[in-house]
Amino acid sequence: MNYEVLGHKLKVERIKLNYKQEYLAEKVGVGQRYISKIEHGAAKPEFAKVLEIANLLGVSLDYLTCVDEKKTDDYLTNTINIRLQLLTNREKAILLEAIEYYINSIKNKEAVCK
Repeated sequence: MNYEVLGHKLKVERIKLNYKQEYLAEKVGVGQRYISKIEHGAAKPEFAKVLEIANLLGVSLDYLTCVDEKKTDDYLTNTINIRLQLLTNREKAILLEAIEYYINSIKNKEAVCK
């Protein structure tokens, strides 16, 4: 089982339901810090806990535990989207400026190297 993918999927589904880590932890009978560790792939939860979490989130156990190699790009996109959801509009605007600056600097370096 890929615990990093499990944690990512858990976090995506938790956020979709507007559940706080504390709420999920209370329902499953663990601490909030443990849920955080699961979401970051730093904890290896027991099968029974994964099943309980899947039921609380309304997703299948297969969804949480299976890795679809074709969806690596989706995983990266979802991770970026989750992080963006946590930003204010002002922070998003600043980030967009930084991304555009970075992309332009890469293009300029590539042009010089040709």
